[in-house]
Amino acid sequence: MFNISIGKRTFIVILCATMILFSMLYLVSDLMYTGGYKEIENQNVVQNVGRVTDALSAKLENLQMICYDWAVRDETYQFAASS
Repeated sequence: MFNISIGKRTFIVILCATMILFSMLYLVSDLMYTGGYKEIENQNVVQNVGRVTDALSAKLENLQMICYDWAVRDETYQFAASS
């Protein structure tokens, strides 16, 4: 058939088998680990969104208190000015 020595045939078979095994190992590990990393990343995103929401809520509460404080001062000033 082909004029390839037995040593070369053996090397080619071993090389192909090794490449197939490494490819399978890569695919299996990629499938197993990718799902885990995606889950961890999703948890981090949810946690960070919660932190941003909490920070914005705190800023909004602070702004509401400042606005209320100034509104009271404006009413007092208007009362004093009209008297």
